[in-house]
Amino acid sequence: MKTAIEEVQWFSKAEFLRQDGFYVDYVDGIKTPLSISKNDFEETSIRIKRIRAFILDYIDGFNNKDDIVREGIENLKNQFSVKRWYEKIAELIELFKDPKKKPLEQLSTLLHNSTK
Repeated sequence: MKTAIEEVQWFSKAEFLRQDGFYVDYVDGIKTPLSISKNDFEETSIRIKRIRAFILDYIDGFNNKDDIVREGIENLKNQFSVKRWYEKIAELIELFKDPKKKPLEQLSTLLHNSTK
């Protein structure tokens, strides 16, 4: 969970990379997608690949037939209900419709608070 929180925090602060990577702007000179440094590009690419692999492994985990894993999944589903995670996820989905509300920062806070 700590890694997930760190990744969400990083992506919440990485909006500048998205802006620089997709738009042309003028700030003390012309900024284009070509202005992104190789390091920024590679770091973002690595983080996206890690998140994609985590999500695929996580989803695949639900297909596991091991009794201990199945019990863990049932406990997770119970926690989603008890701690109102379904409602919190729905609220976050609404936030993503308005990026001005900084949904990734709020998701990071929610994840951090859920581990307490």
